[in-house]
Amino acid sequence: MRLGVAIFALIVSWSGEFRILKVIMTALIFVVIVGILYVTAYAFPGWKEVLSGLIPGGYVVPEWALNKGIDPDPWKEILPLIGWGAGGFASQVWYSYWSLAPVMA
Repeated sequence: MRLGVAIFALIVSWSGEFRILKVIMTALIFVVIVGILYVTAYAFPGWKEVLSGLIPGGYVVPEWALNKGIDPDPWKEILPLIGWGAGGFASQVWYSYWSLAPVMA
């Protein structure tokens, strides 16, 4: 499988034709966006919980989470997620720079 991906990348790079790769990447980005919307709709707790979570000190870690060993300080759980999410955003930005490069050249 890895060899096939490497050969595909080599062929695309040497041919200078990136249209196929753009179509594949666009489809994959669409799948990611649909997945994000699905998870958001499935896990949405309700507006009351969302708005109360925006108030500093208003958020309390649920008892069931504390029983599973989650730290009572919510920042220790949220900050790693924020850092992980930024990496996904950056990869989307890098892809857009890469896909626009042939147009701008």
